[in-house]
Amino acid sequence: MNLEITAAAKQRLDEININHGKILLNLDDGVGPFSKFATCAFDLAFNVILVDQNAEVLDYDQQVDSIMGPVAYKGYSKPYLDNHLKLDWNATNHQLQLSGDSSMIDENVQIKDLTTTKVND
Repeated sequence: MNLEITAAAKQRLDEININHGKILLNLDDGVGPFSKFATCAFDLAFNVILVDQNAEVLDYDQQVDSIMGPVAYKGYSKPYLDNHLKLDWNATNHQLQLSGDSSMIDENVQIKDLTTTKVND
C-alpha cells in the first residue's frame, strides 16, 4: 500500500506540521486517544492527525509510505483503504480529500494539529 500526497496537500501539511511530528491517518471511530467520539452515520470519516514525534500511538500499528515519511494508521481500518491512496487538497472547501484506486473515500478530511508546540508558543 502507498499514499500519494499531492504537492498542494503537502504544502498545506508542511504549513501546519512545522515541527515535523508524526502523521496519522485516523479512522475517526471513537477508538484511541485521538478520537473523542464515533459518528453514527453510515459514511467513513477519516482525519489527519499531527502529533509530537515522542507521542505514544499504540493504536496506530500499521504504516504506509509517503513523500512525507511514514504515515501510521489503525491496522483494522485497512479494509476501508485501497492499495493506492491519494491525499489531495481541495481549495474550494479547505479540506483534504482521501481517494483510492476505485473511488473517493472521504472528501472532507480534517487536519488536527495535536502537537504541543504551536507557532505562537
